[in-house]
Amino acid sequence: MKQVVVRNLELAGALQAPLFIATTQRLGVAERFLLALTNKSWPNSLVIAVAVTSVQAARPRQRQRAGVWVSLDGMMIEKIEAFDAAAKRGKPMVRRRHDRLPVTLPVLAHFEGRTVALFTKDISLGGAALLGQLPADVTTLMLEIPSPGDGLPISVAAKLVHRRVDRHGQWITGAQFITKTSDGALRISEVLRRIIAAL
Repeated sequence: MKQVVVRNLELAGALQAPLFIATTQRLGVAERFLLALTNKSWPNSLVIAVAVTSVQAARPRQRQRAGVWVSLDGMMIEKIEAFDAAAKRGKPMVRRRHDRLPVTLPVLAHFEGRTVALFTKDISLGGAALLGQLPADVTTLMLEIPSPGDGLPISVAAKLVHRRVDRHGQWITGAQFITKTSDGALRISEVLRRIIAAL
């Protein structure tokens, strides 16, 4: 899957959909790609998966740039605006080592002889945001993550670093992967590569 980076995105007002993205990459109508949005005040880029609604050719005489228009749903707009507002308020935001990939995957959490089915909200080489409620006293667990295609699921230990309820009433738990060897990191990297290829 292709990725386009928008540097120093400025939100002067409410974010509108569709959104124009200036790019010279070859993208077709209905094609999905990863859009990485950056801003000087943001600690990290924000990566979202979008689809092309129409393609715009460059017309220098009309000062029209080449690019594509992409669709954004309400949750995407809410996420971008909330991220931007938090940064502008000066709210402390931790800079993450790895950019997060917004993807919903069914995962199994194993702990204390129990198994709970959850979904990912996003995932990266360093961890994942998990949708679903877990017992408050659970601090570490083993996550079973599916690998798209012919890949086998992988199991990775994780430490739970925070819990919160979002505005929609969903429990979100931040899980940090515990990879003690380079082999563990490579297995996670391969799963992410398969996920991106399957999007």
